Amino acid sequence: MQSTHGNAAATLSPGARRRRSFALRVGIAAAIAIASTAVLYGYVGEDVANGGTIRGVVRIEGAPPRLPPHQATTSVEVCGATVPNDEVTVGGGGALANVVVWIDGIERGARPTARRLVLDQRGCRFTPRIASATVGTSLVLTSSDATLHTTHARMGDRSLFNVALPVKGMRVTRRVERAGVVRIGCEAGHTWMRGWLHVFDHPYHAVTGSDGRFELPSLPPGRHRLRAWHERLGEHTATVDVAAGQTATADFRLRAR
Repeated sequence: MQSTHGNAAATLSPGARRRRSFALRVGIAAAIAIASTAVLYGYVGEDVANGGTIRGVVRIEGAPPRLPPHQATTSVEVCGATVPNDEVTVGGGGALANVVVWIDGIERGARPTARRLVLDQRGCRFTPRIASATVGTSLVLTSSDATLHTTHARMGDRSLFNVALPVKGMRVTRRVERAGVVRIGCEAGHTWMRGWLHVFDHPYHAVTGSDGRFELPSLPPGRHRLRAWHERLGEHTATVDVAAGQTATADFRLRAR
């Protein structure tokens, strides 16, 4: 029996050939778009069936440093003569707050969800001082102080934005567009004001509270590299094996200095 496969294209009508050509082009374009997204962003969000969790506590090892307060040089009527230095915040049992914990190098996992994050300037300090966010998050800049503040965000040598907030309670929103570490300062004479925002292209990140605890749920089963960062006490890494539907524990102890 003679095969007719080779002559199938020749028997198509001009309209059918155009439709098939269009469908082929659409399919190729979709495949390129998907591949380009993975290359550009380095992370693919998907459903995670029976995911695991990493849970832990970060503590300081040794006596916490005694950091002197900052001497206010301007806006004393609002800031006070001195401003507490909250670079190292320690709770009961040595629990360490303001530590960013995340999964490093993960390429696939739960879908990231952008959210709304409020960055306030209160008592001439950034609140929160340390935060983490996912790309696409709306960062709401505001000030609870009745004095001029600015919010200048830099990523490396690049200035992302510099927003003046001269009126108490005013709000300005900026969208977080790329992953990286953002350093935040005030350029209205409040040189001691400092904040940090760690931005990720995946959802596996957290910041410890006053109890030093963190939790990263919905992780794909397997071996993961966990990293912890503190602005004064440095960065630490651990390897954690996560079983399907189970919780793994990973604690950090950061040496005081």
